[in-house]
Amino acid sequence: MNTNYRESVGNSSYRKPRSVLVSVSLAVICIALVTGCSGESREMADKKLCAISDSDLKTLLEGLPKEKVLDKPYYKVVSIDEFKKGEYSLKAVVDFYIFRKITFKVERKYRYHKVKMMWERYFNEYVYCDNPPSTAAE
Repeated sequence: MNTNYRESVGNSSYRKPRSVLVSVSLAVICIALVTGCSGESREMADKKLCAISDSDLKTLLEGLPKEKVLDKPYYKVVSIDEFKKGEYSLKAVVDFYIFRKITFKVERKYRYHKVKMMWERYFNEYVYCDNPPSTAAE
């Protein structure tokens, strides 16, 4: 009787149990990543929205004369909507209040890309503001 199992089965169709276990483990990890286990938390997405809004506020203020700008320019996150399908998971609307005596605000819209895990700007418009900027502050 042959005690060497590898020789009796043949080299071409034999696989060590350890390599099968490794292959199954890798497959499970890949499935978990594809199904969204690697997604970012909502809290982290909110922090990234604040960071991009801070950056946009600074950009909007560049080159404007100080007498035309509010003493404390600011922004408000007006809404954040979630999406279940598609490549974007969140959509946000942010209003920027920067002008002293002009009743306009800057409205920007952002969407959160699931795979890239980052906000993208896709809309920018100057909009008439019902409340003058001096009374719109929080």
